[in-house]
Formats: sequence, structure tokens, C-alpha cells
Amino acid sequence: PIGIIYDRRLVTNKDEIDTDDVRWISGEGLDPILKVLDLTYTSIHEHLMSLSENPGMDWRSEKSRDGISAMMAIVGESAQKMNAYLEFRFNHPMTEKIEQRAPYRALQRFYSERFAKRFIGGIEGSQAWEQEWLDKNSLLVATGTELQDFEALLRDKEYELFYIANEEGTPYLNEKLLRNIKLTVDFDIKLGSFEEDPFLKVKSILDRDIQAAAIWMLKECEEEIAHFYKVAKSAFEMQTVKMLSQTLIALFMAGNIRHLIQRTVGKTCTHYLNDFHLFLRTTMKSDEYVKWITYPTDEQIAHVCLRLIEKLCFSMITRPCGVKQEAIGLIHRTIRRGGDTVVQPEMGNNPWSRLIFDDEKFRTLLHRFPSGPMMKILETIRQEQEEGATVPFDPWMQGNLPQKFYSLQKGKKEIDILSFAAPIRQPMIHRVEILDEFRAFLRYLTSVGKSHLLINMQDRLSWRETSRSTAMEDLQKNPNFKDALTVITLPKDTDFYHQRNAFNHLENAAAFMNEFKLQITNGKENGFYFPPSWPKEELLDFCDHTFAKLHKDIFDSKEILSRQMREDFIEIFYQLLTLKAIEKFSPSTMSFTSKDSVDTGAYATGLFYGFLKAYEGDLLSQENLDFIRFLFYWRALSIRERASDPEQFLRSVSALETWVCGSKAFKIEWSV
Repeated sequence: PIGIIYDRRLVTNKDEIDTDDVRWISGEGLDPILKVLDLTYTSIHEHLMSLSENPGMDWRSEKSRDGISAMMAIVGESAQKMNAYLEFRFNHPMTEKIEQRAPYRALQRFYSERFAKRFIGGIEGSQAWEQEWLDKNSLLVATGTELQDFEALLRDKEYELFYIANEEGTPYLNEKLLRNIKLTVDFDIKLGSFEEDPFLKVKSILDRDIQAAAIWMLKECEEEIAHFYKVAKSAFEMQTVKMLSQTLIALFMAGNIRHLIQRTVGKTCTHYLNDFHLFLRTTMKSDEYVKWITYPTDEQIAHVCLRLIEKLCFSMITRPCGVKQEAIGLIHRTIRRGGDTVVQPEMGNNPWSRLIFDDEKFRTLLHRFPSGPMMKILETIRQEQEEGATVPFDPWMQGNLPQKFYSLQKGKKEIDILSFAAPIRQPMIHRVEILDEFRAFLRYLTSVGKSHLLINMQDRLSWRETSRSTAMEDLQKNPNFKDALTVITLPKDTDFYHQRNAFNHLENAAAFMNEFKLQITNGKENGFYFPPSWPKEELLDFCDHTFAKLHKDIFDSKEILSRQMREDFIEIFYQLLTLKAIEKFSPSTMSFTSKDSVDTGAYATGLFYGFLKAYEGDLLSQENLDFIRFLFYWRALSIRERASDPEQFLRSVSALETWVCGSKAFKIEWSV
């Protein structure tokens, strides 16, 4: 309960609520609380105005600066907490968020546009955050971290550092850094029109995708579920059986159309699938499950439970996308609305220029709305404060579940192309755990005689990504998974890949190709990794043949290759090398995997699709261009609430344009 004393003060203590001073209690409606909050923000606004006009105010005082910043951090928190409380208390969404109300916005504008700027050296916020980060993490800065300013935060660079502790167990962010982030999120970022915000539509689209996925998973696992329920009654005292029952109930609830976000004020399909995932993971931590996979047994209950768990993990990882057309429609509307403020140049019928211009319109509109990455970071901070511990980097559990987007075909052979983040949990920079869900997925593949090809696109030479890359590469050496998993690392963030620094002026074609071969020959030293089952001689023979053919048929045997040509050469070779790996290892599923597969992994998935469609000759049809946009944009839009990386977009479009001109000189047997 909550009460109001003399129309001005909120109380939650039972003793105070029971006194005669309380003139209102929470059962009487929402408006009185909003009125008190409005008065509170107005009072703070007036207080700041009086300080601003006070000739005795010391704008150099660190004590004053810290006091004001602490107060404004509490103001920002209050809006978020009261939104959550009121939606819970009155059991329906807020029609107008507190931060949208006039008194709050007036306080926000005055503080960020007039008051904060008067402090000498700047008040807490983006500038102070940058200085604090540099002071606290000078070693990280020296080793090349991009997270050195607020622009890097807005670009969503290295956000995993908000989850990961260093080797000594200390979080990379202290309380002062977190407070500055809160201030920037709550007061520095301008709010757009909430009625037109495309991110609000994404949540309802995702919820429908989750509901369709739950139905699909239930159908895929129908036989295993039926067997489980036949034997579960006689073994319900077992922890694994109890947890599996809860897991299935959550999945049934996620698939219920009545729990779609537009049909309920309670838990949605998304919430229930999160429950399903949490229960499934908890089941795989049970003593019985660990015993069963460590010491195989002939017990019927063990066999039935293991089979169901493995099939649930397999179906969760290979679930198809059920909202492709809705997502494409949202992307089209966003591009169209973004075009209202962008002057259109003369493009003629050039489809590549139109793709680039549409991309600019897409980003222009998204830039007008609250920063999704900053909101995600703030959500992480609040979660850590509630749980009282550092939340590890665990993308699968943090709303970034795998998905199937398309398939390759050659005759009767079919390969599902999946998109998923690194299947890891990382509490510390040097400690990485492979997810139990991914291990169960591999066990299922082993049981049915199939395998997965994982193209790892992280930089195994980087201090940020070496542990994740090594953990995935080493997993295929495990005897239990050697027939089910092949990992190849093709780095996409090295100096050679970007043709910068020492490789910036490597214009001679012969010298460039020779260096490229050396990069692969000394793979581990340069960020590449190929499994021992792929003989180096065979790999290098492929490189020699493909380099020569690419140089002749795509680049007209030019002796001088510009930097853009060399970048296109690398991208196209990666696609041909991927096809060679498919022929070599004959997988049933494949993924382009980066840290989160939001940018690098998503672009690789889209580029591979475009690469094959270009060979088929219909890449530039409207249907295929729409699907490529979807593959490029959707994961960043839905998972991180932002546009995907613009540099990778331009590089992918450039490689496709170059490939289209000479693709027919190659023989490719796969269709998509």
C-alpha cells in the first residue's frame, strides 16, 4: 500500500498509513500519486532555478557538483521505479510514462540545457564518465578498448564489459561510473515521439515470434513429450522430472495465444519463454542430469528425460523466424519515415546506391529516438543492483536466442543456416563456460548422425575475445562432440581484414595475395583457426587456386588493387572458403557466430545469402533485397534496439556489388 499525507508526501510505512494524517490511500486511483510526483519534480526544478540565480553559488565546488549529480540520479531512478510500481499496483500499462509528463520534462530540459553547463569542468555525465573511465581503466585503454567515451557507448561497442569482471574479480565499472551513465540516460538523451517510436512495435512483433516458436517447438518435441508424461508419474519425486514438468508448462504457456502482449496485462509469451529457458537450464544443473550424462545408464526414466532435454535444446536453437514479413514491413516504414528529413540525391536505376541511401534514411529515423543501447545498459545496472552481484555476460539468457533464417540445398542435401551468439557464459574476462544448452544440442546431433559447422568471427588475438574463441575451438576436441561440431575461425576485426596500419598500402596484387596466404598459413598467429581434420596442404592448395581465379575473373588481373578492392577480395574469399568448408565437413546446420551475432554475425549471414543469390542471378529482385535488409537489420533492431554497424553495411554492399559482376565464372552447386 501507499498513502499520501496532506497532498504532498508519499508514505509506505504501515504505521504512518494508519494515522489520521493520511488523506488518501492507493486503492482510490492513480491521479493523486501522479499529482504528488508532478509537485516533487516542480519543486526540484524551482530549487535548481534558485541555485542558478544565487550569486553565492560556487560553480567550481566539487561538493556542490557531487550533491547535485546524486540528487538528479535519484530523480532519474524515481521515474523508472514509479512506472514499474504503478503498473504493478494498478495492473495495467501506463498510458503516459512519468518521464513523459510536463513537470519531469521541464526539469529535464532545464537541468541538461542550462543548469549542468554552468559548472566549471562540467557536472557528472558524459564528460565526467569519460575521465573516470580513463583514470580507472588506463590498462584497458592502452590495450585497445574502444569503450573510452560516451559515443562508444551509444555505438554499443564492447557493452559486454558491463557484465564481465577483470581477472581479479573486480567489475570494470564502479559506482561513480554507473551514476554518470544513469544521469546521461535519464537527462542527456532527447526523447522522440513515443507514438511513432519503432522500438515500441518491435516488442509486440517479437512476442508474436516467441508464441509461434513455442508452438513449433511443441510440435517438434511432441513424441518426446508424450513419452515423458507416460513415465513421469512414477518418478515425480525426482528433481529432474519435477523441473522438466515446470519447463514444459512454461513452454505451453508461451505458446498460448491469450498471452500475446496485446491480449494480456499479465505475463506475456516472451516472459513465459524466458521461464522455459530458465527452467530448462536449471534442469541441466540437477544432480541426476549431471550423473546421467557422466555415467550412462540403461534406466528408462534417464533415457526419456535426456532425450526430451536434448530435443528441446535442438528445437530452441533451430526454431524458424515466424515474423519475417512483419519485420520487413517495419523496416520499410522506418526507411520511408526517415526519408522525410533526408534530401534524396540523383541515383538513376543503380540498386546499390538505393540500398545505401535507404540505409541512411533508416539510421536517420532511429537516431531521433531514445538510445536503445543506453537503455539496455541501464537495465543491466538496475538488475545488478537488485541481485546484489555482477550479472555475467550470457547473451542467450539475455534475450538473444538462436534462430534459423534460411536453408541451403544441393539435391536432397539441406543445411539450415542458424544465427546465434557465442554459446557461452562469461563472468570474468578469462573465464568462459560453454552453455549446457549448446552441449545438449550437440548430443542430439550426435545421436542422429548429424553435425554443426560453426564459423567463428571473433578476434581470437584480442584480449576481449580470445577466451571466448578458444573455448569454442577447444569444444570440438572433446571426444563427446568431435563428430558433431566443427569450428573454423575467420577473424573480422584484425588489421589485415580492415587493410589498415601495416597493410594500408599493400596495393600490389601479387604482394597482397602472398600476404593473405601467409595470414592463413600461420593461422593462429594471425587470428585464423582451422581444425586439424582439414590438412594444411589441402587448404593452401585451395587458397592458391581461388586467389588466382578471383584475381583473374573478378578483378580483371589488375596489378594494383585499391584498399576497397582488397577488402572486397577478402570478403568474397571468405564466402568461397565457407562453401569449401561445407563440402569438406558436410554439416546439417551452420552458423556465423560472433560475440552476439548482432552486427558481425548478422552481416555474415546476410552476405552469404546475397552471395548465393547473386550467383543464381536474382539477387536484385525486390523480395531478395528485402530479405537481405531483414538479415542485416533485424537482430540489432530487435535485440539491442539500434541500427546495425554502418561500416559493415557498406563493406557488405561493396562486396556484393563486386561479386555480381563476375560470379558466373565460378561453379557453385548450392542454392538458397
